[in-house]
Amino acid sequence: MNAYIIEGFKLEDHLRDCEIVSEVFKDLDGYITLKHKKLKLGEELSLYLYDSGQATFEYRDREVETFMWNEDAAELFEHFYSLRITDLFEFMYQRRWIGAMEVE
Repeated sequence: MNAYIIEGFKLEDHLRDCEIVSEVFKDLDGYITLKHKKLKLGEELSLYLYDSGQATFEYRDREVETFMWNEDAAELFEHFYSLRITDLFEFMYQRRWIGAMEVE
């Protein structure tokens, strides 16, 4: 199991108001297709949810934070527009991506 993939994750079950976008990229082994949903949170802030279960905040087209989606995230973004900003930042801090440089 890959640590950065949620087994059995169903993208269509999350962010139901957003459409699934498929993009094809060329890599060293040929072509890969990435599927995601994009939720526009503000003028320059977006949330991308990928079919792997990873979610990424982007601000001005730059990745700000990546985390693994779970039921807490689903609940939070179900009610995003009534969310307090402190709750969002607390969530981001608790679910932040642990990069290779942070792992001992």
